[in-house]
Amino acid sequence: MDDKTAQVLAFIESLPEKELRKLAATVELDRNSNKLGLPHNAIMALLRPSLALIRAPRALIPQRAFCLPFEDMLVSGKPSPRPDGQIDRSSIIPMWKWMTGDLAGPQIEDACARYIEAEHAGDDAGIKDLSHTLWTIGAKALTDGLNTIGNDEKANAALAKKLGGDDILTDVRLMAACLRIAEPLEKLKAKLPPNPMVGFSKDQLFMASEAYAAAEAINPPDAMVLLLALAGRLLRPFPIMNVIKTVTRGADDIKIQRTDLAVPGNIVFSALEADAQAVIEAAQIPSLTDEDIIPKVRYFAEGFRTIVEAIPIKRNGEWGKRMHNCRQRVSEELERRLLRDARKVVMKALPTRSGGTVPKLAAEPDDRAFELAEDRAQAIGTMLPFADKIGLKGDCSAKVSEIRKELEKYADGLLKALPNAPADKRAIAFAFLCIAVRLVEVMENPDEADMLRKRGMLALDAASR
Repeated sequence: MDDKTAQVLAFIESLPEKELRKLAATVELDRNSNKLGLPHNAIMALLRPSLALIRAPRALIPQRAFCLPFEDMLVSGKPSPRPDGQIDRSSIIPMWKWMTGDLAGPQIEDACARYIEAEHAGDDAGIKDLSHTLWTIGAKALTDGLNTIGNDEKANAALAKKLGGDDILTDVRLMAACLRIAEPLEKLKAKLPPNPMVGFSKDQLFMASEAYAAAEAINPPDAMVLLLALAGRLLRPFPIMNVIKTVTRGADDIKIQRTDLAVPGNIVFSALEADAQAVIEAAQIPSLTDEDIIPKVRYFAEGFRTIVEAIPIKRNGEWGKRMHNCRQRVSEELERRLLRDARKVVMKALPTRSGGTVPKLAAEPDDRAFELAEDRAQAIGTMLPFADKIGLKGDCSAKVSEIRKELEKYADGLLKALPNAPADKRAIAFAFLCIAVRLVEVMENPDEADMLRKRGMLALDAASR
């Protein structure tokens, strides 16, 4: 750190909390206009440690504050047509131009100016009030503008052309819906962990149901949009099914699909299908190890489990058919890749004399055969606890049992052979025993493997006397 930087840092650290926040707001708000010609990134890098100490909220430009209700739905470069519950960031500028140019220019400009003043002053109450003002103005302006064109095909086509395409018009409709329910949505978000969330606690589910009811009271069709916003806040969308369960009081999938809650539900089932496809594609790549595939299998199983634990799924319903089709495709591919030749792959690392079960000690273990056996055994062992969620509980359990018996037979043969083995073969016999122990350990039972290891040590010690 040079002397000038040290001096600036010392100055920053000496500032009172309110002045520190004012300085940060000035720098952040100048980013777009750059009227002051400041090195914004460099200054903010020096400010952040002090801001973190006082837990100062980040200063936002008015446009960013305006977008807070739909911030978790924003994505970049998604395909056309846009998936449900997503808004492309590139749609914000056309929306803003339409709103400020044709719908509510003077009102928005005045609210933005007052918002900037509040940020400069570090006025938290003013910032909060003016954020709500921006959302209220935006909700009314966009809703009125969209209501003007209604279902008129020509008017819709004209507006889509003005904005830059049908996808942008779809995004604007979703923005307007979020702004209409901004109050309950933002109140809920303030009580939740930051994006990305892993799931919901019982208390959070209760708060989400209250927010849903509040949104429904404002405008019933927009209540579903609150769930879309929550889905965007999640690392993976599956826990939104628990919110659906709460607000529908345990309705089954058939009933839910008759409501607009089918929209967030379909997001979940599309994610499950994407997870299934990821498993299938990974299983078909020869260069991937068996263990490389398992994280994708686990993702699929966790998603499947979350759905079935949240709502009753009927096999004859659309969601039930999609779900079980996914599971069937995954189970068939994993049976082909992992289970079908598992015994052969695992036992290849432990050679026996031709036509029998007596261990063959003619040569030292084949490292490559052991690597493949360990990979397969570990993959199957890791998969076993959640195999029921991928339709392989019976097959996986049977395969583990079959291989375990083979390993036990082989280990017993080695233990019997050790005392009478020539001195130059004992090390080889013990190496194969260690392989058998390791395979038992990774596939099923560490305690049993440890016992087998101790027996081998005792046998080796007895043979050496």
